[in-house]
Amino acid sequence: MKIRIIQWAIILIFIVKFISISNAENIDREVENYLSTQMQGQGIPGLAVAVVHDGNVAYMGAFGVKEIGKDEQLTVNHNFNLASISKTFVATAIMQLVEKGKIDLNEPIIKYLPYFQVDDDRFSNITIKQLLNHTSGMPDVVDYGYENPETDVGSAERWVRKMASEKLVSNPGDTFHYSDMAFDVL
Repeated sequence: MKIRIIQWAIILIFIVKFISISNAENIDREVENYLSTQMQGQGIPGLAVAVVHDGNVAYMGAFGVKEIGKDEQLTVNHNFNLASISKTFVATAIMQLVEKGKIDLNEPIIKYLPYFQVDDDRFSNITIKQLLNHTSGMPDVVDYGYENPETDVGSAERWVRKMASEKLVSNPGDTFHYSDMAFDVL
């Protein structure tokens, strides 16, 4: 966990350091020097970066290896598993929909995703708010299938539909139970 915090701190410092660049002439050299130094100093095995300025990609690069102990180099086209980092974006998007009046936090999720179901009659009472605050009763994900990711247009819906055989671990709204699966539904 400590190394992840250090890595995120380096990324944030990197963003702040390069956010004010207005001339992209030297950006390649500056970015590569900075990241090489940080990777060596912090023992970071690999990372990919893109610098966007005024809506245009000013720099894109990948450094190091895809997996510790293996020789496969990272590329700019490598997909990273964002895992729980995505919860911030999902929650923000949900709240933007709430602000626009498109969804209501207290409505059951099936109002918006009628195909959502689990193998438990209580599922129809699960609200968006309960999914957001981990009180939906949904279990956590056991296997994401990171080895064979699906990223096509219908993959999110298929993932949610596969939840039909899952059982709730508590009554919706009763108990906090961390659930990546709940955020997958969102």
